[in-house]
Amino acid sequence: DASSLPAQAELLELVVQYLARRHPSRFSLEGRSFSSLEEGLVWSLDDYVDAPLVLLGSIVQEDICLVRTQPGAGQNEHVFAAGVVTESFEPGEKHLLPMGQLHGPVPGYAAHLSASMDRVF
Repeated sequence: DASSLPAQAELLELVVQYLARRHPSRFSLEGRSFSSLEEGLVWSLDDYVDAPLVLLGSIVQEDICLVRTQPGAGQNEHVFAAGVVTESFEPGEKHLLPMGQLHGPVPGYAAHLSASMDRVF
């Protein structure tokens, strides 16, 4: 979802800044160049302006999901806008689905989690 690119870029920036600050013996951020020192890998952040989550998914081994409000929907309706998911589901199948449909297969989601998740998002 192209409308999620600013959020993707912001998340990438936050993560590489955090890693370089928190683990300076393992990561380096110099200008727009991010390095994994132990592996000897270097990435230019500018090479990923059209797909920040591609780089983020290469750097961290975590599921990353960005959600946003659905234009024209109710106040608490959020949809999956972009993400990197390591194993649990195919992101393309969940794109722009409301949270309730996204989590439909999760046992007990509707009964026990839906209301609290709507408050969070």
